[in-house]
Amino acid sequence: MRSYIQNYLENHDNIILVHNDMWPYKHERIIDLGLSEFLTIQYAYGLTLQGYKVLIYSNSGFVLNKILYFINDYNIRNITFLNAGAGFTYYPSSIAHYNYNDIQIARMLKMQVYVPYDNSQVDSIIEKDSFNYLRLGFDRYESLKTNMKRENKVPIITYGWLYYYLSKLFTNVIGIVDLNVQYDYSGIVVEDHFKEGGLLENVKNSKAWIGIKEKKEYSYKEFLNYVVKEIQQFWI
Repeated sequence: MRSYIQNYLENHDNIILVHNDMWPYKHERIIDLGLSEFLTIQYAYGLTLQGYKVLIYSNSGFVLNKILYFINDYNIRNITFLNAGAGFTYYPSSIAHYNYNDIQIARMLKMQVYVPYDNSQVDSIIEKDSFNYLRLGFDRYESLKTNMKRENKVPIITYGWLYYYLSKLFTNVIGIVDLNVQYDYSGIVVEDHFKEGGLLENVKNSKAWIGIKEKKEYSYKEFLNYVVKEIQQFWI
């Protein structure tokens, strides 16, 4: 994902990316503001006043709560926050607990929430003239060995990295990217979030919900194994 964003930035002169010691590439329009998340938000807002579209690349647990201090004073637009990791399924696990309610917090901050599952969806989100929270998965997808997809009669409704994996394991998987609208689907909602404030709030007729039930840190593999076992209970 980082290389994709880098290429996008190089092809769009009005884009500036700011980050907090988290971006490995060098570019004249990539600015490292160190560990000052307060400065990052103020700096990004100032750049938008100069006509730039700004990307903030950082960890949601370190930035989202800082935005709260400015949301009533700044008319924040043309900023897309690229989250470097979210939920309980984040590496390194030692900071996972900072991110557990990221979608809910982003909604409270009146951000537009998107959860893409492939690169092609990212640029269309960045181009939106709004304050966006783009919940990225992770760049290091592990190889997933499977001989065949399992056929499930009940649809699976999910997003992001979970869609990437579950669509390789099951035949009837619906991937949701835009968490700003309601969907009239009937199926099993699967997410790496709590019930409150997450994907479940966007699906009107869900049959069941599988997600985070307690404040426990998971590896991607652990959480995926848990989800698959839970889904099997709904096979007909």
